[in-house]
Amino acid sequence: MNIDFTEPSFSDVLRDLRGHEATSYMLSLVAIMAGLDVTFYRSQRDANWNHPLFAQKFNTATFFKVSDGKRSHFFNGSQSDRTSRAAALASRDKLKTKALLHRNNLNTPAGGIVSAGDYGLLSSLYKAGVRRFVIKPTEGSLGAGVLLLQTAQQVLDVLQANPNQAYLLEQHIMGNEFRVYVVDRTPVHAYQVIPNHVLGNGRDTVRTLHAVRFEQRKVNPFFGARDVHYASAEIALLSRGFSWDYIPAVKEIVWLAADQIPDSSSDMLPILPKLSEEARLLAVDAARSVAAFNCAVDMIMDSKGVPYVLEVNIRAYITQHCFPMPSTLYNIDVPTSLIKAHFGSMNTDQRKVTGFDFAALRTNLFQKDQPPQGVRAADFAVFQ
Repeated sequence: MNIDFTEPSFSDVLRDLRGHEATSYMLSLVAIMAGLDVTFYRSQRDANWNHPLFAQKFNTATFFKVSDGKRSHFFNGSQSDRTSRAAALASRDKLKTKALLHRNNLNTPAGGIVSAGDYGLLSSLYKAGVRRFVIKPTEGSLGAGVLLLQTAQQVLDVLQANPNQAYLLEQHIMGNEFRVYVVDRTPVHAYQVIPNHVLGNGRDTVRTLHAVRFEQRKVNPFFGARDVHYASAEIALLSRGFSWDYIPAVKEIVWLAADQIPDSSSDMLPILPKLSEEARLLAVDAARSVAAFNCAVDMIMDSKGVPYVLEVNIRAYITQHCFPMPSTLYNIDVPTSLIKAHFGSMNTDQRKVTGFDFAALRTNLFQKDQPPQGVRAADFAVFQ
């Protein structure tokens, strides 16, 4: 990798980016480095292109074209024109995803649809011995509306409080959560999600250990500026009978996450070399089952080492793969794999990029008098 992301010209940009813009930044940066032409647009009309799975207009710098002079591909974040309609529809509807996983006999938590008017599945799972459940909206992303470790009564309470809404109900599986990124049937990166926590040393309080941990995060170009979720951490502490002044014993773990849903306070530990062959194959099969060319597969490994697929995301953020935390193994594996998968060996001149002013690109893209032909990303890059 011929780039130092700790340099201010890159780290300052990354600290200000979020979501799909951060993903678009990494993909366009890799494409520029490979000598490819990258152009950002405000709308499909400006690009003289029309794709039914993409929005017609954009208010963020996430829609761009990459070209090698002979062929071109359009991207919207990590989703490209190689994304099939079947993959898009399946990914947006968690129930369809689960049905496809079941149809292909892939490991996924038992579950299905429930509502206030039909909660027979809840009764069936309870009779089968399931005592803890996950309930989530049938559509959505980023953990919005997901409730974990729910009792049967808590599930009923949710359904009765929302009588007009259907939910996806699943058995709750205890284990380690991880995400595998698959490109063209190949796992290219994976990380384990470790919820917010501190590790005791027998001397310092939770407050001190927590402050030290987040001071260390400032080194990371991407996670360094992410806010600390003090409120949720305090709720987690109180729910477990602890306080900020508690002094944990040596190697005692104190969890500061009220639930196991990943957020910006979690650690993202790279694990691809240690990932079992069973988990790798399951991730690839999950991507194939929803006809996804590239996607992130959220998984969980139970106490016996058996992997299960939780979700498949075709427009996933990729920056957590590039800037894992607390590891300093910064990499461009995922964006490089994505660009190569679309353009082959990329027999173009490699360029040394020493800066890429994405904020200026965004400003230029959305200025009122900007011509419709788009904005070339290379005009905002600095080359050695």
